[in-house]
Parts: sequence; structure tokens; C-alpha cells
Amino acid sequence: MWLLYIVALSVLINTEALRPNKRPSHLSNRPIVGGDNAKINNFPYQISLGSFINKKERKTDHFCGGSIISADWVLTAAHCVHGSDAEELAVRVGTDVIDDGGYVHEVTEVIAHENYDPETTNYDIALLRIAKPFEIGPKVQPIPLNNYPIRKGAIVVVSGWGTTTEGGDVAVNLQKVEVPIVPQWECKLLYGEDKVTDYMFCGGRAGKDSCQGDSGGPVVANGIQIGVVSWGIGCARAGYPGIYTNIYNLRKWIHEKSGV
Repeated sequence: MWLLYIVALSVLINTEALRPNKRPSHLSNRPIVGGDNAKINNFPYQISLGSFINKKERKTDHFCGGSIISADWVLTAAHCVHGSDAEELAVRVGTDVIDDGGYVHEVTEVIAHENYDPETTNYDIALLRIAKPFEIGPKVQPIPLNNYPIRKGAIVVVSGWGTTTEGGDVAVNLQKVEVPIVPQWECKLLYGEDKVTDYMFCGGRAGKDSCQGDSGGPVVANGIQIGVVSWGIGCARAGYPGIYTNIYNLRKWIHEKSGV
């Protein structure tokens, strides 16, 4: 769920435009812009986080992404689950088609970072414990988490079912996009020194980005998850790369809460 900032220069007032989600109490989503179709076999850690439309028939309504980090735990963004109860949530795995196929798991526990701030989106990270362990296979696998500082300039892969254009429709098929990591000093220069914290990093270039619907999804470098899709200004706009939660600086918290 991407937080969409629109600067109204004509009246010299900064406003936060919240793109409506399927559940309007939440912030807006991030999509994949400028990406390509992806197969779940190549992204077996990718999950679709949704709400149940019909729990008995396992029908779901996608609103965010996430990643499998163990047989029992999913990692996502705190803003995706802010204000949600576990019984509302559905985790769909093992499919590259939105809200169809694979396996649907119920959630028994939601753990958002205790310092998460919905105003600044700082500490934008959360854990979901599923009711029954994932059956690990070719299309369902955990991804290892980063234990080292992020290397600036590295190319990362972002995946999800978000919209493919700013303000457009969500993708039916799983999307992927490769983007470079932007130096932290440059990210702060673009967004403002006080907007980008040590728990965030930037990545992207004009025409290629994540956007509405991708929030909470994995940011991966060399098969290791280094980030979580969080927020940004618009989608794939020149001068405004996407902002992601920095897993390295929150690794201790993840281990303390989940044992992973």
C-alpha cells in the first residue's frame, strides 16, 4: 500500500493524497511499473496478502504483498496490517495469478513493529504467523534474510501484483522489475533529510518502480531479501525512487519476534 504524496505547487501547500485501498482505513499500495511477467517458480517466497471475501470457499481480495521467511512466518509492511485483526487476513501462496490458485492460509497472529509510525512510515515492518505451516515445494519456499549492510548501486528485484501504471489497475499476473539502489545521501536529498531514516533505503529509476498493490512485498538481491516495499512519491517518477524498509537494520527485531 503506497503512501502517495502530491505537492500542490500552485497553492504552495504539501498534501498527502491517499490512494483508496480495497480497505480505505489503510494507506495506498505500491505497484510494479515497467516490469515483466514473472513465474512463481522463480519467486516461490512471494505471497499475496488479502482479506477474505468468502473464508469457506477461500476467496480473497488482494491488497498487499509479503514474503515467506519460514514454514510459519510471513514478512510484510506494517502499514499493510495497521489496524487489522488476524482473522481478517488471508495469505495466498504458490500461484502467480492474483486471487486465484495456490493455497490460502489463515493468520493467527499479527506483529507490527512497536515503533511503527503511520505518519512517517518509519519502522514499516510486520510479521504474520500462519495457522498451519506452509508445505514447502517448488512454488512455496522461504527466502533468507539479509545480515549485512546494503551495498549501494546493487541491482535488486522487486515483485508483486501492484498496478502497472500510476493510478492504474492491479496486475493479474505476478510482475517483477530490476532497479538500482540509490545512495542514502541522494535519497535524503530527494525526499528530505527528515523523511528518510536509517530504517529505509531507496531504489528505482524513471519508468521502473514498485507502486499501488506491491506494498509489503520483497526486495531481493542475489537471492537474499534485503528490503520490504514501503512508500514513495507517485510511481516511477523521475527524481523519486521507491522507498523500502531496510531489513538489515531490523534483523534483530525479526529474530526476537519470530525466531527466524
